Amino acid sequence: MTPDPPSEPCWSVFLSFLTCGILPATTARRTNHVPLRQAYLVHVATALLGVFVIVLIATWGDASAPATLDMGGARFLSTTDFFLDQLARKPKEVVLTILGIALLVELGFLGVAYLVMPWGAYDEPLGASFRHALRRVWLQTPHVVLIIATVGAIGIPLSRWDRAWRASYTIPMPSADNLPPVVAMPKNAAPDSQAWQDYQKALQDFNEAWQTHWAAVNRWSVEMRRSQPWYLRFSEATTVDAGFLSGLWLLWALLRSVGAPRVVPAVERPPRCDACGYNLTTIPMESRCPECGEPVAASLGPDARPGTAWQHRELDRLTAWRRSWGEAIRDPVRFGRTLRLTSPGVDHRRFLAIHLSLVFLIGAISPAVTFWAVEGRSPIPDEIEFILIGGPIFGTACTAGVMAVSLLSAAAAAILYHFRDRRNLLAGAVQVVSYLVVYLVAWQVFGAVTGICAVSMGQAEWFRGFARASRMGPELLAFFFWFIPNLACGIVYWTLVRRAVSGTRFANR
Repeated sequence: MTPDPPSEPCWSVFLSFLTCGILPATTARRTNHVPLRQAYLVHVATALLGVFVIVLIATWGDASAPATLDMGGARFLSTTDFFLDQLARKPKEVVLTILGIALLVELGFLGVAYLVMPWGAYDEPLGASFRHALRRVWLQTPHVVLIIATVGAIGIPLSRWDRAWRASYTIPMPSADNLPPVVAMPKNAAPDSQAWQDYQKALQDFNEAWQTHWAAVNRWSVEMRRSQPWYLRFSEATTVDAGFLSGLWLLWALLRSVGAPRVVPAVERPPRCDACGYNLTTIPMESRCPECGEPVAASLGPDARPGTAWQHRELDRLTAWRRSWGEAIRDPVRFGRTLRLTSPGVDHRRFLAIHLSLVFLIGAISPAVTFWAVEGRSPIPDEIEFILIGGPIFGTACTAGVMAVSLLSAAAAAILYHFRDRRNLLAGAVQVVSYLVVYLVAWQVFGAVTGICAVSMGQAEWFRGFARASRMGPELLAFFFWFIPNLACGIVYWTLVRRAVSGTRFANR
């Protein structure tokens, strides 16, 4: 097993606690010397620190809340007291639950390392690529603790100020003391009997009274929120958005860390035909491959694997952009034969990063468009919180989803051919999925449009009648309307990735 080369100059792992979130690439270049065992110890120590920070934040949040709340005779404990109470009652179950959660978290970190492995891979043994990704994921754990502390420092004060303001609000909430009790259904009453008619009348009065009560509560809540300061009115949106946008911060830092340049020893391989993989060691440059007839110069000549148009975009960037993704979609195998594995560069990462902002924007506006399509009105200003919370959530989810689909597809395709050719193709696979991000953006728009149409149709009367005629529920039929064409898009995408990666199998440079 080839050891990972050291990085120069070296930084202490303790310094990485402070810099991994703000200088991830620099931290990565100067901590590549850290052995995996030491990186794991840093990860475990940071995880324990994270648990302490979470407990500290929970205690801080409970400090301004009553220790117990009595509601209808039930006793509700604060977060800290509830945990201690459960630990005293069921110590074995609580300890096993904590150990199970810890195991799932560790498996999750291994999964993240597998996910980001293609991003920083070189032409090296496959195990070296995974070890590098695992080291970077473990050493990025302090960033998670920093995010937890940051979100807590934002959310807890806002929550405490909101509780204090609500306690000082002078207008009381409409009382439910005079509302009618729950009506019991009479037993063995015929539908035309007087008892049944009395029950129906009492049930109608009960529903009307409670509807009137909740309408009054809703008006009271709206008036109360209107009188709040703006920072308290949007406190929930601020905390939620801070959490999800911090997820983008973590994603950016992790990819910068994994993709930081590093020194990788060259792997000696015999020259091979780019088309069939035949060994061309003794074949003259002006000859052809004895196996498939491909010119040897096409595999070993100076013009072999020139790179993508995006890597030669000095003259016309728009044309280079269009040609790069267009060739990847039109002829993926030929496109794969233009990619370099031993010197991939970083242009493909920049190509993908340019489109992530568009992915986030499309996801962020999807809740507003869906609300307008379903309700037939704008969510602003009455449902502004729905947009403030839903926009960043969907934008972050779409951005992370595009990265996950891209990197998982790259890893799956590269490992598929690794079993056949015994070569690490991750460096080529990540270039393929980076230039196919335009397809994912188009797929995202298509998925959003079909999803909105499915939701709208699911509420239309004509669609419900059609669903009843087909003996299917309208929700299930609307789901299939969205799922089937999007499944076809996914199959096409995987086919493009697999075929393009197959074109990188016998790269000589």
